[in-house]
Amino acid sequence: MADLGFIGDLWFDRTDELDERMRLADLIKASFGGDRSAAGRYAAEQRWKNHRKKEEDAKGRQAGDGSLDDEISRVVGLMSALRELPYSVSGNDIIEVEEWENYSGSLFVGVLIRGKRFRVATKQVIEAEQAVNALGKRVLKEITEKLIAEGKLTQQQVDDAKKFRSAEEVGADAEKSLIDKAMRGDDDVPDEVREAAIKVSEAKEKASEARKALMKATKAYNQHREISGSYDEKSRQLYLARVEAKNNSSIARSALKDAEYELERVVGFVVAGEREMAGETQKSKEAQKANSVLVQQIIGAEFQAFLSSRREMGEVYPSRNTTVPQRVFDKSGKLVDGNALAADIMGAAARRFPQALLSKTETPLGKKVEIVFGGRGGSYNESNNRIRSDLDDSDTLTHETVHNISYYSRETRAIEQAGLQRRIFGKVDEGDASFAEKLKIGLQKTVGATKALGYRFEGSYVEDKFVNGYQGRLDYNYGSRKEGYNLTRATEILTVSTENAFGGNYKFKQTGKLDDDLLATAIGWLLTAEGGQ
Repeated sequence: MADLGFIGDLWFDRTDELDERMRLADLIKASFGGDRSAAGRYAAEQRWKNHRKKEEDAKGRQAGDGSLDDEISRVVGLMSALRELPYSVSGNDIIEVEEWENYSGSLFVGVLIRGKRFRVATKQVIEAEQAVNALGKRVLKEITEKLIAEGKLTQQQVDDAKKFRSAEEVGADAEKSLIDKAMRGDDDVPDEVREAAIKVSEAKEKASEARKALMKATKAYNQHREISGSYDEKSRQLYLARVEAKNNSSIARSALKDAEYELERVVGFVVAGEREMAGETQKSKEAQKANSVLVQQIIGAEFQAFLSSRREMGEVYPSRNTTVPQRVFDKSGKLVDGNALAADIMGAAARRFPQALLSKTETPLGKKVEIVFGGRGGSYNESNNRIRSDLDDSDTLTHETVHNISYYSRETRAIEQAGLQRRIFGKVDEGDASFAEKLKIGLQKTVGATKALGYRFEGSYVEDKFVNGYQGRLDYNYGSRKEGYNLTRATEILTVSTENAFGGNYKFKQTGKLDDDLLATAIGWLLTAEGGQ
């Protein structure tokens, strides 16, 4: 899937050939009339009429009134501008991290961060993703308010779903998590935990001051002994001062241990109560999960209608060939018509994507994607433009379709990487910090699949606070933890979130939890990518 790589110390750009093929394909289509059929002309005419109607409607609004249509148009402009940028300016463009803020002219640039090379999104891309994300959040908010006003959802349902999604699980690391939050000074911890944490902080400060005093007294005593060469009265005074400082340091350390022990005791008591409550209210938790899934399914259906009202949507999945197993069984074990089931899944997936995005599943030279159904899970192979998907529902095909689109849509690749990078650089709990400052801090800790996902799998991951740990996957990128990462390739940011946008995704249905932040980026992307028409 890569467009960029490196050999030795040199980064190189692999997009020139792809760009040339894209331009050639456009010329071929233009020379043969493109899609100038009667149906194509009619569709274009209807889109133009709708566009003119929107312009006329806009005349009745004051400039800068902040309407949703105006904001969508603005973000479409930001996204479209990304298509005009090369992936990189040159094959070996490596800048210092302090230069990133003023760098422009490409989608990605190599940055040196504490001796390691990272190819990251440029400022224009980061700002575009932030605008896409903000648009998605606004759309979600307005859709939710509309559903509540129409009586399709209640405010209580929405609030309960939000609370359930943001609640931390009471697991094996609950004590450590609560202690960390208390020591950071978070407001959402019990009062007794906060008070115990304050005492630990005070004890730490006193222990630190006592240790500094001991080091100072020891240094003064040693320096005097070296100068005097004998144990004189001054030496005795300095020695006694050192003994007193040592005793004070010992007392301060002991007080710190007592304070830490008390904090652990209080936290253990609180977590034990939460675990007991969690056990007693398991049925309530299942009801909350079911409510979260239901709320997102209702919102997802409304978003699909909203998206369809603003963009020409797909109807038929544009595959060159579809392979289905000879014998297909449904979840109950009943033998079913595999071709009919595959057609239903492909149709449902197609209707989730604007036609302008769905057309990006085709290679620049006109080779449509091949779909092979069978087995569990899915994958996308860019070398032969082939998707493998299961026949469970349309979610897996939706997921792999996003991978397919990302390979041929320049702005999609840029936005998904910007969404990932916004989350994985800097400190976990400083998500609103500027990206320039995040880069200076560097990449968050990378872990293996077992730590990130809870089971053995391939790849390296950044934990951050991804609700679905799979969205933190990094191993689609050239590079390593030793050298840095080439963050220009495929991610799982838009794949999982696009499934969730329509109320899908196996893991979401199992847990009722999704990443609202990344969901907003997917919604903004679907509304604005590839021209927003």
